[in-house]
Amino acid sequence: MKNLKVSMKLMLSFGVLVVLILVTMATGIVGISGVSNNLKEMYNVDVIGMDRMSNVEVYVEEIARNTLMAVVNNNNTEKSQYLDKAVDLTEKLSDELEKITYSSGDMDSLRASCNELIQNVSVAAEEIKGATSDDGVDSFNNYIAEPLERAVESIDNIDSAIATSAENTFDKSNTYGKTFGLIMIIVGVVSAVIGIGVSVYLARTFTTVIHEIEDAIVNISQGNLDSKVTYESKDEFGIMAEAARSTINGLSVLIKDTSRMYGELANGNFDVHTEAREVYIGEFKPLLDNMRVLSQQLSDTMAQIYQSADQVDSGSEQVSAGAQANAQGAAEQAASIEELAATIDEISEKITKNAADSQHASASIAEVGRQAGVSNDSMKEMLTAMHEISETSDRISEIIKTIEDIAFQTNILALNAAVEAARAGEAGKGFAVVADEVRNLASKSAVASQNTSELIQRSISAVDNGSKIADETAEALSGVVQQIENIVTTVDSISNVSGEQAESISKVTAGIDQISNVVQTNSATAQESAAASEELSAQATAMKTLVTRFTLRQNVR
Repeated sequence: MKNLKVSMKLMLSFGVLVVLILVTMATGIVGISGVSNNLKEMYNVDVIGMDRMSNVEVYVEEIARNTLMAVVNNNNTEKSQYLDKAVDLTEKLSDELEKITYSSGDMDSLRASCNELIQNVSVAAEEIKGATSDDGVDSFNNYIAEPLERAVESIDNIDSAIATSAENTFDKSNTYGKTFGLIMIIVGVVSAVIGIGVSVYLARTFTTVIHEIEDAIVNISQGNLDSKVTYESKDEFGIMAEAARSTINGLSVLIKDTSRMYGELANGNFDVHTEAREVYIGEFKPLLDNMRVLSQQLSDTMAQIYQSADQVDSGSEQVSAGAQANAQGAAEQAASIEELAATIDEISEKITKNAADSQHASASIAEVGRQAGVSNDSMKEMLTAMHEISETSDRISEIIKTIEDIAFQTNILALNAAVEAARAGEAGKGFAVVADEVRNLASKSAVASQNTSELIQRSISAVDNGSKIADETAEALSGVVQQIENIVTTVDSISNVSGEQAESISKVTAGIDQISNVVQTNSATAQESAAASEELSAQATAMKTLVTRFTLRQNVR
């Protein structure tokens, strides 16, 4: 049972329960069937028999009653009716007796008594029809009373027997029902006990392994790999338990092996290998691969560090020697640079003095140039004024010419006026006087304008001569100003060059000072480099010593 599959266990358990239920149902059906058969037998035999006997008893009593009524009745018609009815009842009694299936000694006696009664009723009826009451009573007593008494006695006996049989059958059915009821109760209790037992067994079986696996998984989730799964079977839970045990053992071995390898790495042993290759399967395989890669890379890194330290050691010695040589050369350079700096300072002072003199000469020449420029500007203003005078004289000449034209026209008008006055005679004498005066004024204006024109012409000639002289003077002054400006430019250029030289010498001096400082710094740095190289060599040696503490990986397994 333990090694069966879970599905088979469940099927068997339910099969047992189904069988128990079927047994219980079969027991109930058998019990009910037995009780039903007993009740059916009681009904078919006892109940129907009692009913038949009751009918027989009624018919017998009715026959006796009708016969007696015929005996005591004096009305022949009624007497005949009662007797006919009694005869008819005998037929019904005969039919009812044939329907009775009950058999016993009393039943045989009842049939005999009833058959005798049936036969005697017909005979007694014939005698009673014409007889008196007393004779009828005798006939009743002779033919009917005795078989009637026997029949009634037999009916009573049969009724008692049927009642006893019915009671026995009922007691039998009751006992049968109680028996099978008890059996059903026992079978039900046994079924319940077996069902509870099977359920408890399955529940304990399932819950035990489930709790063990659950506790194991919870402990694994908490980092505890000491859980024990003791359940063993070939069913599904057994397979789960075995898988849980394998998982716990595999994880435990894997973690211990991994912890051991990490411990070796922590202690500097990079030539570490697994002792449980079989547990690194599935998703755990990259863990071992990564461990191998890590140890190999660390081993390679340490080897490279060792080689680098060796190279740094040899290189630092060379750097130390070179730094010492640089320090010595830097000291010699510093001395040479100091001498050069002194020479450059002397040159710088002379160039500075030359630049100052050039600036002073440049300032003086600039002043001369400025004065020449002022004279040149005044000459230009005078030329401008003379040009304006010349232009004004030209305009005055034009005005005088216009005045001359006006005087000429006025003279013509005056002549015309005199001619017209002469023509007018006495009436034009006054007008002739006015025309003479106008002509005189026109003549005087013409003379004055000619004089003025001559004066203006002489002024224009003088102005032209002065303008020519002024132009020549201005041109000479412009040349002087240009030469002075060229001299000033040259002196300024010399001054600027001298300043730039002085500035360059200053920069050279500053550069030499910086070079001197740099050389001195280089000298100090070279000395420090030499000391640092010696320290670096010592550190490289110490690093090599540290690296030798690690066990490097030789191969990959």
